[in-house]
Amino acid sequence: MSRRLEKDFGTCLSIFVTEVAEVAESCEADGAQDMVELLENQVIDIVDIQRQTEHAVKALKEVKAMLSKADFNKDEDLALFYEQRVEQLSENSNPQQYLKGNGLYRDFKQRVWAINHEGEALPEEFQDEELVVMTQTDDTDNFTFCPITREVMTDPVRNDPCGHAYSREAIMQHLRKSKKCPIAACSSLVSKNSLSDDPVLATKIKRALRKNKRKRPEYDEVVDDL
Repeated sequence: MSRRLEKDFGTCLSIFVTEVAEVAESCEADGAQDMVELLENQVIDIVDIQRQTEHAVKALKEVKAMLSKADFNKDEDLALFYEQRVEQLSENSNPQQYLKGNGLYRDFKQRVWAINHEGEALPEEFQDEELVVMTQTDDTDNFTFCPITREVMTDPVRNDPCGHAYSREAIMQHLRKSKKCPIAACSSLVSKNSLSDDPVLATKIKRALRKNKRKRPEYDEVVDDL
């Protein structure tokens, strides 16, 4: 799968989960918990498809690398290798850990939770241990912090394959050292081509910071950078 196709696939998943989340928000507001649960299971299924697809893509890339070798053995059973490699990757993957670290699922949970718990952080079992959503002690606004800098995100961009967001400058510096998402529980790859601007997140952060800058003058500069 080319990088362009990987990006398009991630974008499609993101669009789908966004649509599901919008319906789930309305259902949560109306108290339709059965429907909310059904929609959450839909997101969980989609995230697991994403996990399995990543395994398949990795195995395919290994097959491609084998074929490109000058000493490739034509008697090699590539189909068997591919099937066993996908199975091995699946066995070594923890679905629950992947789900917890997946940006699409976390964003879905955060949006639904915020309907009846505005300003409150998600329960600990749903918190991503690396991407911190911190509730301020003297107000009810949540600030999204960059998982790399641990500071308020500036010029946010989102990785299409996994949905995680970072400050643009921070992730660009990270890419010089690693092509893996900096979220510990995430196995997705990151590249310049897989990153997309996130104007919605930028607006949310800017709005929250402006609301609090009278109390927190140190945020003035951050607001200007967004």
